[in-house]
Amino acid sequence: MSVGIEAMNVFGGTTYLDVSQLAHHRKLDTVRFQNLLMDQKALALPYEDPVTFGANAARPIVDALSATEKDRIEMLITCTESGIDFGKSLSTYLHHYLGLNRNCRLFEIKQACYSGTAGLQMAVNFILSQVSPGAKALVIATDIARFMLADGADELQAELAFAEPSSGAGAVAFLVSERPQIFQIDVGANGYYGYEVMDTCRPAPDMEVGDADLSLLSYLDCCEHAFLEYKKRVPDADYARSFHYLSFHTPFGGMVKGAHRTMMRKITGAKPAEIEADFEQRVLPGLIYCRRVGNIMGGGVLLALASTIDHGNFQNPARIGYFSYGSGCCSEFLSGIVRKEGQIALQQLKIGQQLDQRYALSMEEYDYLLSGNSQFRFGTRNICLDEDIFPGAKLAQTVGIMTPTPSYQTIRVRFQDPVCFLQLYRPEAQNTINDQLLAECLDVLARCEESITVLVIEGLPETFCFGADFTAIRAAQTLSNGTAAADFASGGPEPLYDLWQRLTTAPYVVIAHVRGKANAGGVGFVAASDIVIADDSAVFSLSELLFGLMPACVLPFLSRRVGWQKAHYMTLMTQPISVSQALAWGLVDAHEANSDMLLRRHLSRLKRLNKTAVARYKRFASSLSGSLVADRQLALAANKEVFSDPRNIESIVRYVEQGIFPWDTLEPSIVQVTLADREHKNTFSEGIVTGLIDVFRDIGSDPTCKVVILTGYDTYFCSGGTQEMLLNLSRGQGKFTDTPIYTLPLSCEIPVISAMQGHGIGGGFALGLFADFVILGNESVYTANFMKYGFTPGFGSTLILREKLGLPLAQEMLMTARNYRGAELAQRGISFPVLPRAEVLPRAYELARQLAEKPRHSLVILKEHLVADLRQRLPAVIEKEVVMHEKTFHHEEVRERIKTFFGK
Repeated sequence: MSVGIEAMNVFGGTTYLDVSQLAHHRKLDTVRFQNLLMDQKALALPYEDPVTFGANAARPIVDALSATEKDRIEMLITCTESGIDFGKSLSTYLHHYLGLNRNCRLFEIKQACYSGTAGLQMAVNFILSQVSPGAKALVIATDIARFMLADGADELQAELAFAEPSSGAGAVAFLVSERPQIFQIDVGANGYYGYEVMDTCRPAPDMEVGDADLSLLSYLDCCEHAFLEYKKRVPDADYARSFHYLSFHTPFGGMVKGAHRTMMRKITGAKPAEIEADFEQRVLPGLIYCRRVGNIMGGGVLLALASTIDHGNFQNPARIGYFSYGSGCCSEFLSGIVRKEGQIALQQLKIGQQLDQRYALSMEEYDYLLSGNSQFRFGTRNICLDEDIFPGAKLAQTVGIMTPTPSYQTIRVRFQDPVCFLQLYRPEAQNTINDQLLAECLDVLARCEESITVLVIEGLPETFCFGADFTAIRAAQTLSNGTAAADFASGGPEPLYDLWQRLTTAPYVVIAHVRGKANAGGVGFVAASDIVIADDSAVFSLSELLFGLMPACVLPFLSRRVGWQKAHYMTLMTQPISVSQALAWGLVDAHEANSDMLLRRHLSRLKRLNKTAVARYKRFASSLSGSLVADRQLALAANKEVFSDPRNIESIVRYVEQGIFPWDTLEPSIVQVTLADREHKNTFSEGIVTGLIDVFRDIGSDPTCKVVILTGYDTYFCSGGTQEMLLNLSRGQGKFTDTPIYTLPLSCEIPVISAMQGHGIGGGFALGLFADFVILGNESVYTANFMKYGFTPGFGSTLILREKLGLPLAQEMLMTARNYRGAELAQRGISFPVLPRAEVLPRAYELARQLAEKPRHSLVILKEHLVADLRQRLPAVIEKEVVMHEKTFHHEEVRERIKTFFGK
């Protein structure tokens, strides 16, 4: 019985970085960098996760199946280190987005970079078991690595600096069945080898640490012994002659080259020149995609396999040797056959072309993307969407799958306030228009009235909308003896015209996102939209006259957009016009090859608009007659209306006085205090001290304030005392009690939330803990580092750490003075939230809004009651801390420690 990979696809992201730029920027050793054999690394943007990558990889091969074949997918295995849910697997989400049959097993495999091969073998054995003859298994290996070395991370340079250029993002999806068109497994021809080794470890979901040298030695050891185990099952196997090509798990190309060299030298006794020639002939084809994507962990060896099949010579059937390795460790050597028809099938998916179409990041964009990351960061996290994440807003092309609302059969809808995405979805009928589609679209438009600012109308990748459903018209004619056809099936033309008219007057911006063909009524959707963007495949046509019809409902909207003569010409000629011609005529506003990115750039701007202003403008625009004289009174009245609106005047004044744009307006009862002394990294500089005192004084005198959010910038919350301050204290020049800003959150009469998204150090950590509510960041460092300099803790830390963290942890932090990541504190069981950095401030606002709903006087009274004991005990503790300082601070050793260790 034959078994193996029936279909296969790779998704290598939508953006990449030229790693030579990175090496130059990071000042990496040139020779060592060249030995990596890396050209590009794929990037996972904040909006991308393993699910979107996996769906992009799997969707083309799933869509290519017939409905019957699709229903035979009875197992979905995800293989990843980058999970988004500790409870359930990615397969549950992918099963939903891919629309698979519910008679399907869903689960996930984790074993470092071996997981993809484990998934392959699990699927192969399922097919071989014949428990469900004819069934298929879909395996998706999907991983992303977010990585950065932060400023000052010198201790990490030697160990991890060269991992940054090779860390990638991508997914490989493949179907396993009894029809192994792509890769036919040599059943029973495999060898596996594993043991425990601490070469890498992931102590937190988004953090990986390890020993690079040990990992390399383990990789080489497993490569040799997995092949020797293979040879026990295939005694005549010859490493140099049995395999036309070799595909390796590829953390980076140089590692594979070293492994192959070791194998050739130890197993075959080959000379250096022979090894180099063999590498170029049998191994290098498998590195082409790996060098452009980077290390995608569980999918790394499968990416190499796809690259080998795409770039090898398979005029005659050829055997590929396949080596998989996962840290920890587990490894396997197996083999299989590839034929020419398999190569042709894989090449039709144009993996290389997809990699060519990715957006090339500049170093400025890359650094901006990674600003705020911890010293090194792998994995994924939930992130609050910010579509201005880097200049130009070149964002991710996501899977393009929308969640179907159960009541809709012809469209798919996703609400992501303030945007609604409406996808015309009749793939079985070329996205043509029928009565049900019109009714469902009108229902969505009604749902958008209240809260939506932008409506995006999309079609299928190759057909936006092809006009009237002739099949429905024919069926209606048959049922009614020919009388219904003239009335556009059974519903008449009124709903169609009304739908387009509502688009032109709706109180939100309507974007038509066109890919592929827009014909007849499809052009009506386009012409009725406010903005039209398209990809380079878009074409537009009016075919009605060919059938004795006319675009009667389309022409009023089309003429309004492009002018009568151009609409007249399109009607008479009935031929498609290209997207460039449509741009010249004004039917299309913008186009480019990757229209998804183009759409996101538009949305990043349009989402800032005020819905009231959009509704007012569209109402005015739809009322214009085109006559300067007739429209004079209308224009003057509209002008007076907008300039007399108190909300608009308030926004203008706020911008002039404070430089704050309207979309930055916060709730009036919530005050956000942001520590942002970038020059001093949020230490207790003069600016921070005076600013905090002033702002808390103002808050106390403002009866409208109900809640304070205290936060920092980028990776810093508050870094405690300055070096100058500490040195002065060590010389006896003052006491930390001279400016007791650390107690401001406790003294404030209304609730204070510390959104400690960044590092909290020493007195800065204590400052945050004195708030009523505390939220920490997973990636950030928190430390009571007083004893690192040799003096006992101050700033009330001996009380507040014990109060907020518990005595055992407080003692440990105060006495060891070591750094603790937020993720570690969460694992230690602290009682307040620890979240991904990007989610800290949004969570603070959720909490603040809940508090702001309550009466201010009640909040003040309740806080006074809850913190009364703490306020009462604090002065005595502060006094004892000052006494301890008198005994421990005024020493030369302390001054030397401050000079040596400050900021490190």
